[in-house]
Amino acid sequence: MENNWLTENTMQQLYCDTCQKFLADRLVEGTCPNKVCNASARGDQCETCSTLLNPTELIDPKCKVCKNTPRIRDTDHLFLELPLLRDKLVNYINETSVAGLWSQNAIQATNAWLKEGLKPRCITRDLKWGVPVPHEKYKDKVFYVWFDAPIGYVSITASYTPEWEKWWKNPDNVELFQFMGKDNVPFHTIMFPSTLLGTGEKWTMMKTISVTEYLNYEAGT
Repeated sequence: MENNWLTENTMQQLYCDTCQKFLADRLVEGTCPNKVCNASARGDQCETCSTLLNPTELIDPKCKVCKNTPRIRDTDHLFLELPLLRDKLVNYINETSVAGLWSQNAIQATNAWLKEGLKPRCITRDLKWGVPVPHEKYKDKVFYVWFDAPIGYVSITASYTPEWEKWWKNPDNVELFQFMGKDNVPFHTIMFPSTLLGTGEKWTMMKTISVTEYLNYEAGT
């Protein structure tokens, strides 16, 4: 929060009265709000059109545990201010996507996010399991998994060796290559780079990303 890239705000979240808890993104299912899609979707993402969602955007949402309809409640959270980081992020993307020969589907997914317009992204959740937020006001909350998961690349290295900075803070001598399915692209080309850029420190950032499409099976074959 020292660099002003994190802010506090009140957001609306789905709460299940039957289960008596706020629902994690993947504990909610409904219909994708994308008018050209309207497929069944989870609270975090539509697998059909690859749109990233907030659970409150779903049409006719249902709790996956009890199948009842949750209601909307206000709750305070921390947000990563992607709009304020846009210029730094775009410079990184423009330079690295060319130098690193990003796969075309990675470029398309990233540009779609930029074209839509970056919005502040909530990075905390009202859950009991997860990485606790080290802030007194948010001590009962945990970090959103796709905020802390990429940071895990760094922390896993740090758990292995005290010399982890030789890999993660050495961009002049280390190149980072990543391979993933297309549904994880925005977290690695938008979210994680923004997190690193927001620190103002010199990090080894992803150079090359290779992205695969979905392998769809029909009729169980």
